[in-house]
Amino acid sequence: IYPGIDRAVAIKTIHRRLLESSDDLSVAARFRVEAKAAGRLTHRNIVQIYQFGEDDDFAYIVMEYVAGRNLRDYVQAPRKLEVSQVLCVMMQLLDGLHYAHERGIVHRDIKPANLLIADDGRLKITDFGIARTETSNLTRASSIVGSPGYIAPEQYTDREIDRRVDVFSAGVLLYRMLSGTTPFVGTDDAIMYKIVYEAHKPLSEVTNDTALKPFDAVLDRALAKDPAQRYPSAMAMRTALLALATETL
Repeated sequence: IYPGIDRAVAIKTIHRRLLESSDDLSVAARFRVEAKAAGRLTHRNIVQIYQFGEDDDFAYIVMEYVAGRNLRDYVQAPRKLEVSQVLCVMMQLLDGLHYAHERGIVHRDIKPANLLIADDGRLKITDFGIARTETSNLTRASSIVGSPGYIAPEQYTDREIDRRVDVFSAGVLLYRMLSGTTPFVGTDDAIMYKIVYEAHKPLSEVTNDTALKPFDAVLDRALAKDPAQRYPSAMAMRTALLALATETL
C-alpha cells in the first residue's frame, strides 16, 4: 500500500549506480523512457504511472498494480484460447495502442510478456521501456530493439519507423493466439531473415482449421512487409477485426 493515497501499487526500482554508469546506459535510458512515455498516458488498457522519483540509492517508478496474470501464461497454456477470447484481447490491445499512437507514443515491443490480463478480464499494456515518439530520430536499425519474432521488418533495416510497427506486432500476437505458434520461428538470425524476406504461412494452413480462414486476410495486411501495405493504424485493424467478429461469431 502506497503511503498517502492508500492504494496498492507496483514499484519498479533501479539502483542509482546503474543510472550513473556509462557501462549500462541502455538500462538507465529504458527506465527513464518508461517513466516519461507511459507517464503521459491515461487509458483503461495501459498500466498507469503515478510517480517517478529518485533517492540516494534508487530511482523508482510507482505504477498501477494489476491483480491478474501475464498474457504469456495464457498463450503458453496447453488449452488454446477461444476465438472470442482472442478477439476480446485484440480489441483492448488495439484500443490502448491507438490511444498511445494518437499521443505520439510508439511502444515498439508488443508481445505477450508485456501485456497483463487483470482478474476482471481487462488487458493492460505495460513496459514502455523502449517506446519512442513518432517524431524521434532515434528509430533507425543501427540499434535493433524489440523481441525477435514480434518486431517489424523495418526495425531490422535502415528505415524510419512509426506506429505501424506496433500494428505488425499485434498481427504476430493475433497469429500466436489463434495458432499456438508465431508466424516466424527459428534462431534469432533465421527469424530476422524470415521477417524481412519470407511470407508467413496462412493461419488456416498452419492450423488446418477452415473456420480460421477469414483471419488470413487480416493477418496478410497486418503482417505486410511494406508498412504502406499494412493497416495504417491500430484503429483500422480493430475495425477489420470487429467486422470479422460480427460475421464469424
